[in-house]
Amino acid sequence: MKNILIYTATGEYNLGDECILATEVAYFRKRFPEARIEIVTYDPLSTLVPASPQIFTLSYFPNAIRRHPLRNLIAFFKNIISIFRANLIVVGGGGMFYDTESGQSFDKLRREWGLRFFLMQLFKKPVAFWSVGIDLSHEHLKQASWWFTYQKAKISVRDEYSRKLMEDIGVKVEIIRDPVFLWEPAHRITPRIETSEIPVKRVGISLRSGYLKDESENIERIVRYLQAHGFEVIFLSQSFHPTNVLCNDFEEFRSHAERFHMAITQNMQETLDLYPTLDFVIGMRLHANILAVAHGIPFYTISYGNKTRAILQDLELSFIQDARNFQFSAFRTQFWQLMESQEDAEFAIGAKSDILRSDISISLDSFFHGY
Repeated sequence: MKNILIYTATGEYNLGDECILATEVAYFRKRFPEARIEIVTYDPLSTLVPASPQIFTLSYFPNAIRRHPLRNLIAFFKNIISIFRANLIVVGGGGMFYDTESGQSFDKLRREWGLRFFLMQLFKKPVAFWSVGIDLSHEHLKQASWWFTYQKAKISVRDEYSRKLMEDIGVKVEIIRDPVFLWEPAHRITPRIETSEIPVKRVGISLRSGYLKDESENIERIVRYLQAHGFEVIFLSQSFHPTNVLCNDFEEFRSHAERFHMAITQNMQETLDLYPTLDFVIGMRLHANILAVAHGIPFYTISYGNKTRAILQDLELSFIQDARNFQFSAFRTQFWQLMESQEDAEFAIGAKSDILRSDISISLDSFFHGY
């Protein structure tokens, strides 16, 4: 039986990361139906992967090592054993290697991943980097280059920006788009009808705290504008980080929801369930936009970093503004244009989604050929 070991950025209640993992597991279950799949995670309760006797979880090492030293010691040896017995080790997808966000330490990243890659290479295991996003300074990328030059590694990245960074250090890669483009959406649901029998259109807003220029004022402008035009506006919480409040969308934005008498989703499943009911998405988080593509929903992007801008500009499907230079007047004009062209936008997104899904599936079959 094939043993597949998967390292993704999972276990911290981030919807995008959990959708990546669930999509990857679904792909492997279809391609290798007899495989034993082991998932490395910070918290197994965070997962969206359906329970199965062929799927197992393993704690990351280190993981809150000061509070749980014994548990980490056990996890350390279990990680060594899992790497040793794996027939294939998958790293990614998603943004796992970056140093550009507040609070992200490259030294910590280098220590943790350096140990993992040392063990993978020591045991001469085949490693597949699946649609990773890379956003490291050139100096840091050079220090980590040995992770990617391993002879038994195959590397795919999810965007042109990551590809260029890798080729700058002499590593040839291929682009395979983010796994969440393969997400299987639920059927679209007709928006609820008021007593006037006029359909109420819904807009889901997914933001990340600390990036939007004049955050409080611009959130109010956006919400008031949408409400004035008859939209039902809902905050889509995408991340529910248990310890980092700034990465917990529900904690950061529920006061805004209360202030504007709006609903706000309170867990990952609630957010997923809401997508089929939406007419538009305004997304700052990358996977809020990708899930909109998967569901065929017109979307407006407020980009807070390279990963969002790189992927969505390549798709040419959405109006994009930079979060730190956000201008409400531009948003108002562009969102009105999006509303006016809703049917055309839905058609274009649906067509692009079909092409993406086909291209990704073909690329993955080729990428994993021989395993």
